[in-house]
Amino acid sequence: MKMYANESPGERFPPDKYKRAVSVGGVDTCTPGKVTFGVIWQGECLYPEYLNDTAVLVCPSDADGAQALTGGRWLCDKDQPNLGICPCKIDDLSYVYFGWALDTSFYLMAGVDENDPAFPVGMEALGVWFDGGFAASLIQAVQPLIQYDDSDDPEHISIAAQAMDKDIKVKEHSLLGDFTVYRLREGVERFFITDINNPGASASAQSSIAVQYDIATSSVGDFNHIPGGANVLYMDGHVEFVRYPTKHPVNRAFISLIDTVKYMDI
Repeated sequence: MKMYANESPGERFPPDKYKRAVSVGGVDTCTPGKVTFGVIWQGECLYPEYLNDTAVLVCPSDADGAQALTGGRWLCDKDQPNLGICPCKIDDLSYVYFGWALDTSFYLMAGVDENDPAFPVGMEALGVWFDGGFAASLIQAVQPLIQYDDSDDPEHISIAAQAMDKDIKVKEHSLLGDFTVYRLREGVERFFITDINNPGASASAQSSIAVQYDIATSSVGDFNHIPGGANVLYMDGHVEFVRYPTKHPVNRAFISLIDTVKYMDI
């Protein structure tokens, strides 16, 4: 991801998945593809130039992992393995990637416990559990993917790609007012630094910004690690096991948010 960022405009990390593969003559291909959404990075952004082994995308503890590897989940054609991997088929089998730098205060309503056992999954959570300004801004950000879902029009795919590579402008947040949720990019940590006199503040901030983590949903059976938790990859490259439910991104609130976004008819 950092190698990708070094060569991308604004040093941004790869965008979230905006396009899926289509079958052409029985072989899956990225061209032209169809608009979709996934909480994983867009496959061809990293594979094969920056990531050449898709086995690292399968958690060894994932109950569906072995079948994915042996069954050729991401092959262009399972009957012709020599055709290799189709990058647009890469999905959020084991890991979640949400390509924006988030803090818990960004998405929660004031006074809401991030680990309230009653946290719902669905549209009813928006504006009640999740801040209304943030929810509206998030829906607006992914609107092109809702509008053009399953379209293979190159223009629609381009619009979806741009949407997944932009910052989110939040308006009328109940506590924070108007602010920006930045796409993951090199240097984004400076927006999280609170002590400018601390020379180690930048490194400290990168070590607290989550990039990718074991899939965690409102269903405990979907966890890769039981009794519950996730290995979280942070911007500085270190990985930490975070128990569920504790802190972002392995709290009930963010899991509810991801589940809600995933099932907004996209």
